[in-house]
Amino acid sequence: MFAQNFTVSGFVEDSKSGEKLIGANIYDQSTYRGTTSNVYGFYSLTLPKGEYTLISSFVGYEPLLASVSLSSDTTINLSM
Repeated sequence: MFAQNFTVSGFVEDSKSGEKLIGANIYDQSTYRGTTSNVYGFYSLTLPKGEYTLISSFVGYEPLLASVSLSSDTTINLSM
């Protein structure tokens, strides 16, 4: 039997200005699987079905933690 994979994606932005953050790191706290936001502040990360704590980090900002339960493709916008 194959593990089901799902994608969590969205935008990373500054919480005050709404400016998209280019090159922010987004990764799972337990497996360290992750990605980086692109020139539009967009990220996409595919993981097996399950419970995850995503960490978003960017130079000059406090890291942001977000819990996600992946049982389908999910959109989570991260505001730092």
